[in-house]
Amino acid sequence: MNALLASAILFFLMTAPAFSDIDPRKILDGVYEQDTSHDTAMRAVFDIFDRDGHKTTKKFMLFRLGSPGDSKTLVRFTDPAEIRGVTLLSYNHKGDTDRQWLYIPATRRTRSVTPRESSEKFAGTDFTYEDVEERVLDDFNYRLLSDNEIIDGHKTYKVDAKPVDASRSQYRYVYYWVSQDVPVILHAEM
Repeated sequence: MNALLASAILFFLMTAPAFSDIDPRKILDGVYEQDTSHDTAMRAVFDIFDRDGHKTTKKFMLFRLGSPGDSKTLVRFTDPAEIRGVTLLSYNHKGDTDRQWLYIPATRRTRSVTPRESSEKFAGTDFTYEDVEERVLDDFNYRLLSDNEIIDGHKTYKVDAKPVDASRSQYRYVYYWVSQDVPVILHAEM
């Protein structure tokens, strides 16, 4: 029985890819390549907890026209009432600088969002303008941190993404947990 177990372990070790052979950039490429949609609409609900545990719920709708990396994205808040109608339009075009505009219903004005504002919070939320921009994979360097964490029953790859140019991002790193069975990001920490 011990020889059979030893043979099975040896076979597994010989056929399983080594941790160091897994390319973290290819993991994230897979996430974006599997999204072949040209237009997307979704509703999102965020429960935000303060230090005392009090919950605030914010809701918005997101519409994307075009494919990831070459699109226009509209984020419109629907709840709570004090931010209802606040809208952010992002223009993402390959080879062009991303641009954003913010509409505030109370003033009935639209204004351009400057690049230096990308790390500022907007519309009374915990989101910054950078948070709702599409991420450009080439703007980050990647490192695989683990391949055995479980989230919602899915074994994941934990990938560390560090900005190539630290002056272009408010974050020193972004951690992604990507499902190993379906290439989707299950969790991100910035």
